[in-house]
Amino acid sequence: MGVRGGPPRPRDKDALLLGELDPLRLSFAGARLVHPMRLSKLASTPQPLGRYVLAAHRMVPSSPIGGEAPRVTYAEKFTPSASTPATSTEAIRKPAGGRPVFITAIE
Repeated sequence: MGVRGGPPRPRDKDALLLGELDPLRLSFAGARLVHPMRLSKLASTPQPLGRYVLAAHRMVPSSPIGGEAPRVTYAEKFTPSASTPATSTEAIRKPAGGRPVFITAIE
């Protein structure tokens, strides 16, 4: 899969990209955590990346991902229940498939 960000109009090839981007959600099954992207080979400054990983257990990165060593900033077990508001957990409920999952935030 490839995603390329660019200026709003192709003619503006020299335009700077400024501002925030909407989150990009990728989902795939795997036996180990894989970081399947390169942020930008043209960037002149470090490109920070935050990841939220849903798995059967807490995830811990084993190596840096193209920069400083990543750090776990949140790790908590999530068990979907009828009392949990669906609107606040919708992004977790579907991939969890009704099963308890561990949410690990890595920055």
